[in-house]
Amino acid sequence: MGMSIKSKQISYGLIPFAFGVWGCVSAGVPHTFQSGNPALASEVNENFDSLDTRLTVVESQVDDGDYSGFSGGFSPVGSDKNVVVLAFNNPSGTGYWVRSSYANSTETVMVNGVQTVRPYIANYVFVGTDTGGNVTTVSNQLEAPDTADYDDYYVEISNYNTDGSNKQVQDSWRESLKCGGSRIRVCVVTKSSGGSYISTTRQSRVRTLQSSFTQGSNNWTFNSVRVETDLDEGNTDRMRIQAKGIGEIFRTYDQGSTHIERSAIYYRVNGNTKGSLAGTPFATGQPLEGLFF
Repeated sequence: MGMSIKSKQISYGLIPFAFGVWGCVSAGVPHTFQSGNPALASEVNENFDSLDTRLTVVESQVDDGDYSGFSGGFSPVGSDKNVVVLAFNNPSGTGYWVRSSYANSTETVMVNGVQTVRPYIANYVFVGTDTGGNVTTVSNQLEAPDTADYDDYYVEISNYNTDGSNKQVQDSWRESLKCGGSRIRVCVVTKSSGGSYISTTRQSRVRTLQSSFTQGSNNWTFNSVRVETDLDEGNTDRMRIQAKGIGEIFRTYDQGSTHIERSAIYYRVNGNTKGSLAGTPFATGQPLEGLFF
């Protein structure tokens, strides 16, 4: 709105109104003036204060925009998985963060000790390489929700050999996720693991919408993004950017004394691809590509 109404308050004694416009906006304000009659500056300022207060209330009730649809959606059963690959450099080499999501009709996950088919699967894969490009670490957090809106889901943490073989489940649990808010996002997680129940409040983030964003690492331009910035500076996840219909494309955070930025180098959403996996551990035909894509 630019300048506040209050900044337009009048500081001198009497104002002659030679026109009748004021009557058009007089409803609900403390003082009403007639054309041609003088008005006390204090009364005019009271009217401005009244309007400013009510505008502030209205602004607080206005929806700041549609914040939905910025996470990676689940691709249909039988089609290529929706996937986003982010790359980042660290002192030991290059790391890759892979986020894939797809509807599931046959794949099983561990549910209370029983291999069970779940309707949806989301993989959050981390692959580390050394300075020579050799894979040193492969781990995965698999999330298996009941529904696409992630209301209730199972989590499975696993490590793999560097060629993607020999899956070793490290931990598994069930979560119930409830989130609220638009610009300020708060999630309450109820987690059961080993018979114990823990209720926690996840970090709050300021969320804003941006009409366009150009990713500097590869000069990709996205027409609609959601920016999330942590309120808690002590948390390592400082900021992330998600593109409409694609999911996370950029993340920046501090790891000790090292500042890290993850940037998308490849994504495939509903069969449409952008970028390349050449020179990565996920090049076509490699075991990791087949396992997680």
